[in-house]
Amino acid sequence: MSTLKVNTLQDASGGNSSTAEQIAQGRAKAWVNMNAEPSESIRDSFNVSSFTDNGTGDFVINFATALSNANYAVVNAASRGDDSKTDPCNWGAVHTKTSANFGMGVWQTNSNFSSQSARSNLVLLFDIVVFGD
Repeated sequence: MSTLKVNTLQDASGGNSSTAEQIAQGRAKAWVNMNAEPSESIRDSFNVSSFTDNGTGDFVINFATALSNANYAVVNAASRGDDSKTDPCNWGAVHTKTSANFGMGVWQTNSNFSSQSARSNLVLLFDIVVFGD
């Protein structure tokens, strides 16, 4: 097996570069922009294969390639739509973290979305970034 030692990596155009330390210490391991209502879909992602809506304000986000452990950090934001400035959605707790996926609960203005029908008229957009080993 060969080892390649470099100080900086660049893309072919030279427009994007990273040091080996930046990659090892702080680059995102996964991210997703997903539409959870009214039509569930992943709008764009990196290392996220799918998500499951358990119908109770509880989602499971699945990684395309598992992380090395479950000791990662999840940063997230939620909104009612692309141009929403009022009535924000607030995430609850991240739960059931494994190297393959994690669960997340969502609440809005202190009221838990307790059923699919309670959320059916909303447009919920979620942005999630995962950092870790």
